[in-house]
Amino acid sequence: MLDERSKQELITRFDSLAERRDEWKRRNKYYYEDQERYFKFLVPEGLSVLELGCGTGDLLNALRPKRGVGVDFSPEMLRIAKERYPGLEFREADVEQLESWGETFDVVFLSDVVGHLQDIEETLRRVRAFCRPETRLIIAYYNFLWEPILKLGEILGLKMPQQYQNWLSTEDICNLLALTSFQVVKAECRLFIPKRVPLLSDLLNKYVASLPGIRKLCLCRYIVARPTGMREKKDYSTTILIPCRNE
Repeated sequence: MLDERSKQELITRFDSLAERRDEWKRRNKYYYEDQERYFKFLVPEGLSVLELGCGTGDLLNALRPKRGVGVDFSPEMLRIAKERYPGLEFREADVEQLESWGETFDVVFLSDVVGHLQDIEETLRRVRAFCRPETRLIIAYYNFLWEPILKLGEILGLKMPQQYQNWLSTEDICNLLALTSFQVVKAECRLFIPKRVPLLSDLLNKYVASLPGIRKLCLCRYIVARPTGMREKKDYSTTILIPCRNE
């Protein structure tokens, strides 16, 4: 059962942060640029894309979807998104209680969202209503080892303040995906240094972050999964070409 009081507090908090969202993104430009670049690698242009927890819609727009739909529970975030990207569709809804509207997508993704969810398993079950056999689900989230550093960043005003989040390991999320009939296709770790340090950041993130042992310390985790147990349609198929390398 969802805690509606906590949910409303979270909505109010995101509403209050909506106008300053661009400011926080500028302060962490290196992180957001890397995230956008990696999502563009995973998701080719011209697909149908559903983003759950879309905020102001910047990442969804950057993917240049043929059909793009963003869902968020913050009215203020959505107001900005609708003004900024009239070519995309935005819906106000709680992703933990999301009901199908009879449409499926090539890609469904949640970026920096799972830590705010009260019932991740139920959310993933609801996601299946928007999937076809060839759909790819992408989950981006923080490495729980970074919690003390991120909290310090909030205290110093270097990061957008957040309420308490659930910190899950890759194994935890993979287990939840299996319980909800998703199969992991790829798991990736990125960003050993999430702030721009001339020469050093690019060097370490490109050549050192992928080394065994070191990659477990990276800030960002990405999981790509596909639904299982769905009947294949022989007359129609679309596949996102993603290299399959589990971490």
